[in-house]
Order: sequence, then structure tokens, then C-alpha cells
Amino acid sequence: MKLVDPKDFAGSWTIPRYIWMNYEPKIGDRIIRPHPFTRMEQHYDVGPPHSYWRPGVWNIDIDDSQPVAHDMGKVQIDILGIMEVRGYPRRIGYTRIFTTPNSGPLKRSGMIVHAIGKLRQVCAGV
Repeated sequence: MKLVDPKDFAGSWTIPRYIWMNYEPKIGDRIIRPHPFTRMEQHYDVGPPHSYWRPGVWNIDIDDSQPVAHDMGKVQIDILGIMEVRGYPRRIGYTRIFTTPNSGPLKRSGMIVHAIGKLRQVCAGV
């Protein structure tokens, strides 16, 4: 199985990272960007081990600070709502749907609400 350095793919799709920091979300926006995946195995007492894809990276060695992944998939971010409260940063409601490297959809969670700064970091892959 090949190992991939996620930093090689950072910014390799349509929009560079620095542009995401000025991103103004609108309801209905759909952002698709690369995302690293790790191959996991779950062993049972009976039968062969079950393998599956998990979004994220892992370190080869405890002392090694270089994260690696087994392959790259995609994450789709859909903007559902924008909430504005006076005196606080805007809150953005969105969902994430991960697509594994073998093109299988993997729904991660329901609606997530973050401040606009955090959403920009998520979209940039920081």
C-alpha cells in the first residue's frame, strides 16, 4: 500500500489556501477539496479482519512529526445557513460528506456550526 504526504496535495486543486482566508460563504455553496485517508483494520475473534477507510492522517513513528496517509479522497462541504449575532463573529452551519479513495461516500456527521474563521480554515485544509 502506498503512503501519501498530504502536504503534496495542499493547494493543488482549484483555489490556493491564501484565497480561502477571504472567503465569504453564501447559503448553498458547495466546496469540494482533497482530504487524506488512512486504511484501518479491525480484527474479530472469528473470521478475517475487516478493513475500512478513516478520514485523517497518522504518524509512522511516535517521534516523527511527519503525518502520512494511505491515499487521498475528497470532502464535500455544503453551506446550510448563516447566523449573525451582534457582537459575535458570524456562525456558519454546514455538513461534511467524505468520499473515500475508492469512491464510496462516507457521511461524517450532521450539521456542524463554526465561526467564519474556523470555516475558512476547514475549507483551506489547515
